Amino acid sequence: EGVTDLRAYLEANPDRVREAVERVRLIDVNEFSLRLFEARDKGSLLASLEDIFLPETQATFIDELATLFEGRRFVEAETVLRTLRGRRFPALFTVSFGGARCERTLVSVLDITERKKVEDALRESEARFRNMADHAPVMVWVTDATGSCTFLSRSWYDFTGQTPES
Repeated sequence: EGVTDLRAYLEANPDRVREAVERVRLIDVNEFSLRLFEARDKGSLLASLEDIFLPETQATFIDELATLFEGRRFVEAETVLRTLRGRRFPALFTVSFGGARCERTLVSVLDITERKKVEDALRESEARFRNMADHAPVMVWVTDATGSCTFLSRSWYDFTGQTPES
């Protein structure tokens, strides 16, 4: 009662978030979930929501609660979860609320470890390219298919006297 910004309230009151997590009851999981969370059987996974959540997961759960509070029916976020054997993994977490009082909820969890590895490799490759281009003794620029510049080297800026802002 009296809470107008639920996200701010929950971020300031993590005990309330833990209480909400404790109230969640999983009803069923599929075989993929058992493999993903390295569970022996459905019973071990259904009883272990607190075990798979990490401190990093709290923000995602706050998003889920705020979605309900704001009357929306779907939320998607990246988070980190833990298997029952203790392995941490990045996950894409989606929640769809159904029913008049949102009494039915479908949760989907996708392990995005490989996607994160590819994203990290791409960032590293881009950083290496930018470093090489910025230190080459020539002007370097890259354009997209429309001819718009997507990259200008430091030597290009030095030669033209322009700045990235201009």
